[in-house]
Amino acid sequence: MKTLLIFLSLLVITFSQPTSGPCFQSTRLTTESMNCTDKGYFELIQCFEKYCVCVDPLTGHEADGTKTFSNRILPTCGPCFIKVAKDVSTSGINDRLPICDSGNG
Repeated sequence: MKTLLIFLSLLVITFSQPTSGPCFQSTRLTTESMNCTDKGYFELIQCFEKYCVCVDPLTGHEADGTKTFSNRILPTCGPCFIKVAKDVSTSGINDRLPICDSGNG
């Protein structure tokens, strides 16, 4: 019974991770692990050992001026990155995505 529960847990973890998309491709190549959405894009807010930061959901690049001094404090992300994160979570990449300035997200 315990073996079955472990197997089912691993199965859920395996199938809940994205297997394609910009986040999946990038995190395979870098040592710093970033969180991905179920559709394979970068989660808007990334928290690491010592800080959190807003990132571009399509590229994972940090938005300037959004890094916090603690991983317990969430940054304030700009409206453009918030819109992109919402759009890719519902419909994926399309022609209507705004082009965001990494200076403010």
